[in-house]
Amino acid sequence: MALHVWIPAMPQKSYSYRRGDAQIIYDDNLNAIVIDGGEEFICDQLISFCKSHGIKHVTYILSHWHPDHDFGLKLFLESSIIVDAIYCPPPADLKKTRDSDAAGDYSRAQSRLALANRYNKKIIYPPADQYMVIKVGEIECRIWRRSVKPSETVDYQVNNTSMCCYFPQFHYVTTGDTINAFDTFLQTKPGKIVIFKIPHHGNACTTKPCELLKAAGAKICWYNHAEAAGVGKL
Repeated sequence: MALHVWIPAMPQKSYSYRRGDAQIIYDDNLNAIVIDGGEEFICDQLISFCKSHGIKHVTYILSHWHPDHDFGLKLFLESSIIVDAIYCPPPADLKKTRDSDAAGDYSRAQSRLALANRYNKKIIYPPADQYMVIKVGEIECRIWRRSVKPSETVDYQVNNTSMCCYFPQFHYVTTGDTINAFDTFLQTKPGKIVIFKIPHHGNACTTKPCELLKAAGAKICWYNHAEAAGVGKL
């Protein structure tokens, strides 16, 4: 059975125009994982894709609590697509940073999860510094979350704890924003990496994830812009 990845059409990346790590991974039986629904116009494409391709249920993975990543969760919950489960970092992590943005991120996270609770959705917080393996239809996904470090007190901390998702069946990694999380993730020796999706901060991160991924053996990358749009069969 083939696995597929679809990434919405997006404008060329820029720091003033963010869009999360929006994508859908699905199998031939239309079991699907959505990662970071992104901003409204991006998430609308994801929802439309699900509807036009007969995908009625999704598992939602939220890499971290930044608005261009978590806004799509609200839209999916309010859509006709059924969200079977939500995997996300615990909002309590946000209280461990003194950054001025953290309070707003925490408030928004509480609002998103309150909405999920109103819809009786299952919410799972993957444990820090270890893998949580989930299976959605024929898709295996290994979620890895970096723990919050007490010495980190700025907004980057939210990026630092971005959840990495590794799909061993096609050696694919997707990384949220990932400032320092990916460096630690690689130290776990997750398995062979061939394909990766560059986070929208690209190599402007402190650990330069693109360079790390190439050093880990990755050969193919997708970027968050229109040239990456379309359905890929892997």
